[in-house]
Amino acid sequence: MRSFNKLLIDILSTILLIGVAHAQLVVQDNFTGASTSYNWKAFNGACLTAGNNTGSIPACVGLPYYKGQTLVGGVSGLLPDPVGQGALRFTNGYTQGAPSGDFDYGFYQSGGIISNFTFPSNEGLNVTFTTVTYRGDAGGPGHEGADGISFFLMNGAYKVYDTGAYGGSLGYSCSNVNDDQTVRPDGTIRGYDGLAGAYLGLGIDEYGNFLNPKDNTATGDGFQPHKIAMRGAGSISWAQLSTQYPGDYPASLPVQLQQQAVQATCSTGMVWNYSGAFPQETGTSIQDYAYLPKTKVVLPANEPIAYENAQIRSQAVPFKYRLKITPNGLLSLAYSYNGGVWQPVITDQSITNSNGPLPSSFRFGFAGATGGSTNIHEVMCFKAKPTAVANGSAGINEKEAAEVKTGTQVYFAFYNPTNWAGSLTATNLLYNTATNTVSIAPLANWDASCVLTGVPSGSTCPSTGGGPMGAEPPSSRNILTWNGTQGVPFEWNNLSTSEQNAIADSGSDPSSRLEYLRGDRSLELTSTGSGEYRDRASVLGDIVDSSPTWVGPPSAPYSSVQWTDRLYPSATAPESSGETYATFQADNATRTNVVYVGSNDGLLHGFRAGAYDSSGNWNPSAPNDGEELLAYMPQTVLDEIHSNTKAIDFSSPNYGHAFYVDATPGSGDLYYAKAWHTWLIGGLGYGGKGLYALNITHPSNFSESNAASIVVGDWNPST
Repeated sequence: MRSFNKLLIDILSTILLIGVAHAQLVVQDNFTGASTSYNWKAFNGACLTAGNNTGSIPACVGLPYYKGQTLVGGVSGLLPDPVGQGALRFTNGYTQGAPSGDFDYGFYQSGGIISNFTFPSNEGLNVTFTTVTYRGDAGGPGHEGADGISFFLMNGAYKVYDTGAYGGSLGYSCSNVNDDQTVRPDGTIRGYDGLAGAYLGLGIDEYGNFLNPKDNTATGDGFQPHKIAMRGAGSISWAQLSTQYPGDYPASLPVQLQQQAVQATCSTGMVWNYSGAFPQETGTSIQDYAYLPKTKVVLPANEPIAYENAQIRSQAVPFKYRLKITPNGLLSLAYSYNGGVWQPVITDQSITNSNGPLPSSFRFGFAGATGGSTNIHEVMCFKAKPTAVANGSAGINEKEAAEVKTGTQVYFAFYNPTNWAGSLTATNLLYNTATNTVSIAPLANWDASCVLTGVPSGSTCPSTGGGPMGAEPPSSRNILTWNGTQGVPFEWNNLSTSEQNAIADSGSDPSSRLEYLRGDRSLELTSTGSGEYRDRASVLGDIVDSSPTWVGPPSAPYSSVQWTDRLYPSATAPESSGETYATFQADNATRTNVVYVGSNDGLLHGFRAGAYDSSGNWNPSAPNDGEELLAYMPQTVLDEIHSNTKAIDFSSPNYGHAFYVDATPGSGDLYYAKAWHTWLIGGLGYGGKGLYALNITHPSNFSESNAASIVVGDWNPST
């Protein structure tokens, strides 16, 4: 008989093969070698640190842009890098003893690349890349760094012409103040021009001007260093303005007035009429690379973008970024610091509402700049693929936590490492008498994720095929916790003052975060950006290391004869004078089966899983629907599930991942007070140091009003 694990692998392998049955475009260019794998257009200081001038991006060594400046950093401190260990560089770093002049010290440098190829948008886009910033002029962490790095998407229908302005614009948007007088090959002046055909720009902003309207465009929330932020669509350059609005921006306008017109348009977000002697606004707004609200995160002090005291690449700390756009225009962004967990910036927010429909294809671009400071800015490990590729492999990426076999059902627990959603399914085991084999039914009887989250109209629960169905109401869930003295309902008015302070929301309703933790989704972020708390794909959180524990009728091999104490034979064993185990078994033979599992949503969950009759046969009329009968939040978790550190704040839109209730619970029968009882004992595993005990003898008594009798105790290292 094949193992259940082998069977599951076979099933998932089939799903994977179906998901990749047709070829899909994947672009991967690591920039580490002597040349690039794809055709890019390079500008200014963009170069390959291990390059040999055989590809579309030039080698750094010998690049005229750097005017003979010593090229530092890389693997050993001086370029070139060994082939296979290089990077894409935009700016050179501070060089002690360099020739006189700001440029020679790495100030006021810039570089960028734009793809000479396009990528279709009809199957969505999933991009990952890694950046490092190091060797600046501040001499230590904590400095704002130089301007920063950008990644951007432009409409593939536009030809590669130039990047946007530098300074705080980071090669993406137009500029209000930074007048670049560089002459292009066609004789035009760059001036204040932004990227033509820009659709979306990600600013990795060291110095703090990417969202500063005093520096660029008409929108933003001001100067603020050390952040990740996004701007939307725009196409403000003289060439684009004079083509789109020839009557307002006549081609005959002198060069000086051309750039003045771009600057005025950029700083106001309005079309200006420059056909007469006195320029004036027309009252027509124009896409001005608008700041996209709720797409910004200010990085904590212990995650600096710029490691200015690092002299070589290996001393810098890498940031990895993952940007996803679905075919219907939902945008997600996450970053990983130094190989750590993915920390979401935004999740599934509509980009088409602000930017308009997705173009049929995209071009990719990167840029970096230093301004009046200096840093080395580098990119490695770029990859782009359709979102369908990631979705098609989701089955194989979900980790099976464990399996518990009992009677006619098997229970599987899963987690999704992308959105930290959890799932617990109950599926029938099928026995084939002809072949003497056991298999798993193709559809689950229930999925606790669908029960707690609900299935909207027009949809089905993927694991069961059923739906639609409403979510189990948060107000009817039996969720308990510990107030330091006894078990209490996990309700605002039942918590101690210190517990309330631990999870209080700073808004008008301090209990709103508690309601969110109970499963209320009314304040979750929507695709339009409204809401306060993280949007959950599943109310049931990820189940990683906690295996499902099934508890049914009492079944311990205890004898019904007299109990004796083998250490003290003359002692009277209390188990012999009260309820016998046989009586306990008979009285609880039909009690509801419950599957218990710990989840990193902070709760120990108990789900209804059918029952047997008094003869030990499966009772087909007993509810077997995965309804949550009980949940428990250990006090240690309650004190930590809300944190000002965004990576571990469970309700924050920037939540990365944290372990909370991550240990497998255990159950057993024990005797006290002249009666037998069933207890469940659990811990936190990777979630921390804590233990709890629940009296689960009678599932029919599970209610918040019985919290004091259900929760036996809750302990931490100090107790």
